[in-house]
Amino acid sequence: MVTPQLGALCPTCRKIATDQLDEALELFWILAVVLVVAGIFRIVKGDTLLGIVFIVVGLLVGPGGTSVFS
Repeated sequence: MVTPQLGALCPTCRKIATDQLDEALELFWILAVVLVVAGIFRIVKGDTLLGIVFIVVGLLVGPGGTSVFS
């Protein structure tokens, strides 16, 4: 299924699509912060490997990270 570009949508539809995209990006940012903080706590508690995994996943999910879906 091909989705249209935001520029091809009517102005009202473009606003709704942009707002939904902003909300999704905000949720990914919050998830990234939670993962990095959890990773730091795991490292402090002595579980280094799981802590590093949490931090790496948090950095991949967060803003500027790499998308595993594209």
